[in-house]
Amino acid sequence: MPYKNGQEFDREEMGEFVLGRLLLCL
Repeated sequence: MPYKNGQEFDREEMGEFVLGRLLLCL
């Protein structure tokens, strides 16, 4: 998963990532 400056990704990006994965699974 993508990281920013060694920090965990933002919740917004995580949400977009999850939505993208769900769309790919459909």
